[in-house]
Amino acid sequence: MMAVALKTTETTFDPGVAVPLFETNVPDFSFSPYAVIPDGRFLINTVTEAATPNASPITVVLNWMAGLKN
Repeated sequence: MMAVALKTTETTFDPGVAVPLFETNVPDFSFSPYAVIPDGRFLINTVTEAATPNASPITVVLNWMAGLKN
C-alpha cells in the first residue's frame, strides 16, 4: 500500500513521490485485497504467518437463536 502527497491549486496538480505505508504479505495484486470505509479507515486482507500447531480452533455456531429458546 502506497501513499502520495498532493499539491494542488486552481490550475495545477502536482503529485509527490510515492512512499510505502506498510509492508504486506499479499502475493498477488491483480485484485484489490482491501476496502475503504466512509471515515477513511480501511481493512486489508493479508496472508498471515503459517499456522502454529498450538493455534486455537475456531467454533462456528449455526442457528444459535434456537438455542436461546430452551
